[in-house]
Amino acid sequence: MGMGNLADADEIRRRIHRKYRGYRSKLIAIMSLFGLRKKELELYLILLKEQLKIKEMCKRLDLSERVVRRYIKEMLDRKFIERRVVEGKRLAYKYMSVSPADVWKNIKTEVKRNISFIDDNLASQLKENNHPGTLHKQKN
Repeated sequence: MGMGNLADADEIRRRIHRKYRGYRSKLIAIMSLFGLRKKELELYLILLKEQLKIKEMCKRLDLSERVVRRYIKEMLDRKFIERRVVEGKRLAYKYMSVSPADVWKNIKTEVKRNISFIDDNLASQLKENNHPGTLHKQKN
């Protein structure tokens, strides 16, 4: 890759970070409400800038491979990060953060799903108990 390509990639990263600067801090606050640890948030921000392998993340965050793999699994499950296969001497994964806009979309979907689940279970529980707060007509 020539020097021009690296400079172009750096400029693109700077533009993305400028675009999401205020948005990113709000998103980080929201992500922390969803139980992300400080190191996971740090990892998200690192992976927003560059794609890394597990070993590289371990060195960057000064964490054991076991801990990093646990963070990665949780963040993949929540759709905060993605991975892709890279070829070298052997196949490996590189991980990258999902865009802040997509993370926000994923969070909203998860919240809506949880609210629906609570509503459904609460409504059936209220019906079973014939709770006065339900839509059943009360007899006077």
